[in-house]
Amino acid sequence: MNVSRTKTLNLITAASAMLALFMAGAPALGQAGSVGGNIGKQGKSASGSDNSPPPSTQPRQQRPNRNVATSSATTGSLRSLVGTWRWDAACTGGPGNGLFTLRETSPGEFAGAFGNTNSWDRGTISNGKFDGDSVTFESYYMYARTWTATVRGSRMQGSFSGGCTFTAVKQ
Repeated sequence: MNVSRTKTLNLITAASAMLALFMAGAPALGQAGSVGGNIGKQGKSASGSDNSPPPSTQPRQQRPNRNVATSSATTGSLRSLVGTWRWDAACTGGPGNGLFTLRETSPGEFAGAFGNTNSWDRGTISNGKFDGDSVTFESYYMYARTWTATVRGSRMQGSFSGGCTFTAVKQ
């Protein structure tokens, strides 16, 4: 073999080895812009007849509405629980008042926050539950309080820990 032919074969061998190494590291190559999928009708036989099942004619199920105003978990006066309420309280330490806003977190449960209109009116509302016309929730600002009430229409009346009674009216 002559030297130039040996160099040419060595060059071809080296290029082939580099190309093989490069291709081994690439998981898959495809045409730019292709994303896969099938082309043409699927499920037909060699004779051309279609063996696929007919499309479903059953109506789609609707997801339940989580809005308290229409939720099936709510009844009667509790349909209007979500929203802003103006409250007034009579406590052994004096009167208090403010606003709180409630939102449904799941059917039959709610959370919210106070309006920060004064020192009585601060904090968060959690673990809210309603069942029929009965409402319970916890408030927290510096310490926890448990509130229990009855709701009739746009009016809530009850008590909270600390020897307080309160009335709230939906705004």
